Amino acid sequence: MKKLTGGLICVAFLLCAFTVQAKEPEDVFGVSSEPAATTVVICSSNSDCVTGAECVSAKVCIDDVTSMPTSASCTTDDDCDVGSSCQETSICSDFAECESDADCAGNPDGEICNLSTGQCVECLTDDNCTEAAFCERDKCVLFDDCDMRIRPTRIKISGKQKKPFLIKLLRTSGNENFAPKGSGNACRSDSECASGETCIGSKCEITVVFDQSFVQDPNYVPGYPAGPEDYKNTFFLTNPSGREVRKKLLKLRISAGTELAPGPIPVRIGKCPGEIELQ
Repeated sequence: MKKLTGGLICVAFLLCAFTVQAKEPEDVFGVSSEPAATTVVICSSNSDCVTGAECVSAKVCIDDVTSMPTSASCTTDDDCDVGSSCQETSICSDFAECESDADCAGNPDGEICNLSTGQCVECLTDDNCTEAAFCERDKCVLFDDCDMRIRPTRIKISGKQKKPFLIKLLRTSGNENFAPKGSGNACRSDSECASGETCIGSKCEITVVFDQSFVQDPNYVPGYPAGPEDYKNTFFLTNPSGREVRKKLLKLRISAGTELAPGPIPVRIGKCPGEIELQ
């Protein structure tokens, strides 16, 4: 457990035990609340604390540390609010559940440590899931059986080309599990959308993912603005928010550089898996 702020440490060592009345909460939703009491007790381990409190490194018991406020960026714990710590990613977070995968062994929430949040999760990438699932928002989600078809399946980029890239229109379709429009529910963030959907323009739309790791150099960084060399070495969806949907048919336009390596590009549309190939 990380250190608390200097002011709380001084108070903790001066007093053996005391109770502080919290400020009356503001009546935000039209419902008033009674003042809450926070108990601070000198301790050497959790056994010295009452149920629900933790013995932190400052040797004091704190009630419900996980509900304390979280700050944004930091360099040390002193930059964070009381009850938060500075993670390796320089972000203040509630006291970390983990600092490495070893801390998550046997954890029911997952055995991988997300260093940006200090929480144990199921996955961070698709490689952390089985072949029958993909990673989305720290959870492994099973693919649907969509019988997804993509036309064309093969895109020829080798040989003499007039331009440094090719623009292709992909037509995708599938069975009853293929829902190219998404739910269209109102949203403010991806977390408010169902699995396989992304919040785009305040609406939940189907997620479209192209995995170009097999054909594109992962260390290549395009310039800004992009030039001819950039287009030769990159693969991307030309207009992610301008998808055309007609009944069960989804049309996507992609740009494929002529100097990409031939190989497969796994495709995920919602919870439906598929693949195209550069030749």
